[in-house]
This record gives sequence, structure tokens and C-alpha cells, in this order.
Amino acid sequence: MLLTLRNIGKRTPVLILSALGAVDERVRGLRAGGDDCVTNPFDSLEFMARQKVLLHRHSPAAHSLFSVGDLTFNTSTHRMERAGQALDLKPREYSLLEFMIRHSGQVVTRTRLLESVWN
Repeated sequence: MLLTLRNIGKRTPVLILSALGAVDERVRGLRAGGDDCVTNPFDSLEFMARQKVLLHRHSPAAHSLFSVGDLTFNTSTHRMERAGQALDLKPREYSLLEFMIRHSGQVVTRTRLLESVWN
């Protein structure tokens, strides 16, 4: 199931908690798309620290730069560039372009587009 989610582009952080301590079991979980693995018994402080690291690593700030072709979008600075040149966009244009970049290669419904960009 985890491999299927990864194959369709889902990047939710996954910390595997396993009662199976064998190395091959842990490796199989990581190869299936897990980000980290903890085996039982485990220390709760270590478990919480691993959760915190995964959430930080997968936070929106960690993924603030998106590119499609020669178009670059920086979510931290809200700056759009094409071929290195800044684009001067109106707020709605910015929202539409941001939506299209974030969903590049995906089929989205008109309803989803309208709800996301025009609320």
C-alpha cells in the first residue's frame, strides 16, 4: 500500500513502527517508501525525535522551490521567474500559476481549480 501511494506521488512522511527486528524486514519497509523505521522495543524520546525530524524535513518550507520547464516558483519569497526573469503578476494570476505548477502533470477538475484559485 505504501509503495502504491509513493507511485501516485504522495509524499506524506512515513515512520514505520515494527515489531519485526530483522534487517530484511526494515529494509523492505524503507524500499517500499518509508522514510524511517523504529523497531520494538523503542525509546519514546527517540521515537518523538524521529517524528520531529521527519515533519521538519517534509514541511512546506523545506520544499519552497518548484520548477516546470524554465518557470521557477519560490513559495518562501512568493517570486515567480521565467528563464531567470521575475514575473510581475496580479494576485489572481499568481494563484493560478502557483496552482498549475503545484499540480503539473496531474489532471485536475474544473471544480477543484475554481475552489483552489477563486475560493
